[in-house]
Amino acid sequence: MTRPRKAGSGAAARARWTANDVSGKPTYLEDDRRGIDRTAKIRKLVRDNPKHGATAKRFKFYTDGMAVGDYVAAVVAAGFSEATALDDVLLDISRGFITLQREQEAAWTVPDAKARLSEILRLAREGKPQTIGAQDPCVVVSADDYERLRPRRHLGQFLLETAPRGADIELPSRADHRGDPFAEQ
Repeated sequence: MTRPRKAGSGAAARARWTANDVSGKPTYLEDDRRGIDRTAKIRKLVRDNPKHGATAKRFKFYTDGMAVGDYVAAVVAAGFSEATALDDVLLDISRGFITLQREQEAAWTVPDAKARLSEILRLAREGKPQTIGAQDPCVVVSADDYERLRPRRHLGQFLLETAPRGADIELPSRADHRGDPFAEQ
């Protein structure tokens, strides 16, 4: 499997803000775009769409297991340029949203994964996500990558989302002296 590029290395480090581009979109060098294997399979590493705006619309074109060439064709058919599609692929790899898997790097079968678990864990710790299974595949990533990819929820947002609706909750009067709940009785 190809290793997801981390920000600050490889193509992500060479991404530059174009001086004449007022949109502020990162643009990759032509060499980076040419280096993408169009037959490689796209593996999504995130369940939900992490993007916003036009990039979110293009992210919806990703299907787990589709070839990069098929993604590029779908984006071009939607009216975007081929360079934009390839920039998306490079950026999404660098942010850990997807990874590319070459044909010869097929997913591990479950029996092989059981027999070679230590190798799978070693590769995942090296930053190379490992896919197990064909029917309902799972991806093994390192704990550091998982923490980086896991969405953070604010406590306030969690409380608003999980608060009971329509329940009559009787709150104590603020005028009452409630005492110290931690004092010994």
